[in-house]
Amino acid sequence: DNEQHHQQQQQQWQQQQEQQHGDGAADPNDGEDGDDGRMAHIASFEKKGDYFGETSLLVNIPRTTSVKTFSKTLFVTVTKMDFENFLKVCPIREAMMNVMKERMLAKLTSLGIPFLVGVSEEKLRSLSRTAEILELEEGDVVFREGEVGDRFYIVVHGEVKVETTAGSTSSEPQGHGEMKDTGIATKNIEKETNDNSKRKQKNIVEVGRLTPGKYFGETALVTDAPRSATITATAKSVILSVEKESFHKNFDKNSQLLAEFELCVLKGNSELIHVLRCESGTAAFRDYLREGMAEENLEFWMAVKRFREIYENCEGGDDAVVSIDEAVKRIYDDYCDPSSDNQVNIPDKMRTDLKKKIDSGEVNANVLDESQAEIYKLMSRDNYSRFKTCEAFKSLCKCTDLDMNSVV
Repeated sequence: DNEQHHQQQQQQWQQQQEQQHGDGAADPNDGEDGDDGRMAHIASFEKKGDYFGETSLLVNIPRTTSVKTFSKTLFVTVTKMDFENFLKVCPIREAMMNVMKERMLAKLTSLGIPFLVGVSEEKLRSLSRTAEILELEEGDVVFREGEVGDRFYIVVHGEVKVETTAGSTSSEPQGHGEMKDTGIATKNIEKETNDNSKRKQKNIVEVGRLTPGKYFGETALVTDAPRSATITATAKSVILSVEKESFHKNFDKNSQLLAEFELCVLKGNSELIHVLRCESGTAAFRDYLREGMAEENLEFWMAVKRFREIYENCEGGDDAVVSIDEAVKRIYDDYCDPSSDNQVNIPDKMRTDLKKKIDSGEVNANVLDESQAEIYKLMSRDNYSRFKTCEAFKSLCKCTDLDMNSVV
């Protein structure tokens, strides 16, 4: 009876929330309504011993969510002073920090950050353990335009601004400002300069501001290009920071997730290979080539890729050698033979040399590499440059609503 009564109360509370806020999700940051006036459900605490509210005890920020009861509840409360005294005699700060970071990532996942959506709880837990929490004061510079990046950031609380220097790619000198030592991960943070004359001379332009749930610096995860913007805190802020190495350690086994992430990050700066690594990208590019009667180029490139994978996984033996020879000959007949309906455009000398190697049995994993590289170059120059201007490509890159992400 008590369980049934509990469920009825929960259903009544949820119905009340839907009547007040609708049934959609919104950004619940800082305990405020989202842009459309609605709140998002992040978690429920229903077992004895569940706890919440630790973030404001470990980090000096206001509450980041609203918590409401849906039934008669008894709480044990701990003040911040008592909590700090407790940590002095009980070494659980690291464990509490890990729980806090895990919950932060879970909350950010609910907001639809592309590379966190669909990630298993185990992966999120692993990622949270390697993440750092940075506490910033107004004017603290996270990184400067021109610096080499090795990590990306997610805003948990506060706000940062994005600035670029028009007509300049040089980096600013590194300062010596430090964050307040709070037991959180510390790092040298440079203070924003107040010299307006220097800012005007360098033509510094603010291109936007990022609030909780937004992320920046993700380009560093997929390229070695220098930072193309300066990020500065405009208020007291808390951000999660994840190193490039840690990110890849957690996601390298999910090649499709990484491929989609690369494409979304690089957008118009992506190369053809980034599209071909992504299953949805390959499908969209194939449809585009089919419309232009040039699908055979991609099919040849993919056939060579599959052949190389088969060759590298081959265990050897006479049967395997015959199978490999037949696979190469089939690719040649389908795409390189002058009489083929799907003939690709490679130089005559390259075609002749390839035929000689096949006839003489000089077959190895790289026998088709030169031809594949030639077709890749043709697709990049003739097809891909036009593909990037069509709606299909733009749809591939729409994994985020923050257009400025690609510049930092």
